[in-house]
Amino acid sequence: MSSDSPCVSVIIAAYNAEQTVAIAVKSALDEPQVGEVVLVDDCSSDETCARALAVAGGDARLKVVPRSMNHGPASARNLALSKATMPLIALLDADDAFVPGRLARLPDPTLEWDFWADNLLFVKKSENLVADLGTYFDIDERYVLDTSSFIQGNIPKRGMLRAELGFLKPVFRRSFVQNLGLLYRENCRLGEDFLFYTEALSAGAKFIIDGRCGYRALHRSNSLSGLHSVQDLVALYDGVSELLERLAITRGERSALERHRRSLEGRIAHRQVLTRRAQFGLLRGIASLVSKPGVVFAILNDWFNPITVDNAELRPLLTQANLQNLHHFD
Repeated sequence: MSSDSPCVSVIIAAYNAEQTVAIAVKSALDEPQVGEVVLVDDCSSDETCARALAVAGGDARLKVVPRSMNHGPASARNLALSKATMPLIALLDADDAFVPGRLARLPDPTLEWDFWADNLLFVKKSENLVADLGTYFDIDERYVLDTSSFIQGNIPKRGMLRAELGFLKPVFRRSFVQNLGLLYRENCRLGEDFLFYTEALSAGAKFIIDGRCGYRALHRSNSLSGLHSVQDLVALYDGVSELLERLAITRGERSALERHRRSLEGRIAHRQVLTRRAQFGLLRGIASLVSKPGVVFAILNDWFNPITVDNAELRPLLTQANLQNLHHFD
């Protein structure tokens, strides 16, 4: 993207993010392409608002929208979307940061694209959100993401670190989602991004992936995605089921989405067993699934052969392994 003229609205859903929100807001305001930062404070009980305003130093591009009740990240993003005015929307979590110069790499607006996402780097220390880490993790290629590949890229695989493509934080055309009437599902506090991107792709969105790292995400064991409840998983399961009923998708895309739903069914059952085990002990937890021997086998396999633990201080989301089946963007 050759021009530095403001064309991007950055939307941030924030809740009790006083430790990192200043880093997030500053990283956005430092980008010349940013015309505004819309931060929805989802009824924080800490100094989130104050720290965001302080780091902005009076910059009128920061627009803080406070809420008197907590409604969750999906609802906060929908509110931010309704306040945004720029032609492009960039997602930014309150505990993440843009790499300097990220938005200068956006594809030319005259080219045919609707969504663009670059590689995401997971970091375990907040200081690495702003540290100079060079270009070690960059993949200097662009790809086109299709619906089936995206869905399959969100099914956790045993023996591999989590690398679901739903973690991507894209920039997208506001007109595309407005014309589609696309919003985040507000009853979902887990996987709302996956549902949003799946629906956009099924509606014909051209989604470009850039292998270079331009977004850093603070990876914490107590994140919302790591502490999901049975109710969170059920809400996501219901969302996938609704898409299967409503979307006009190909046989291959439907098959991938059904596989994703079956994976969720297993995760729900697993979480139910863990809950029952905590209440009544292991045997009664397993006994509750006696009618589902396949699920019991999968759970036992998880316990005796756990997924590899991510101990790396720095880890990119995109690698050659999860990009190999995508077509290059010319």
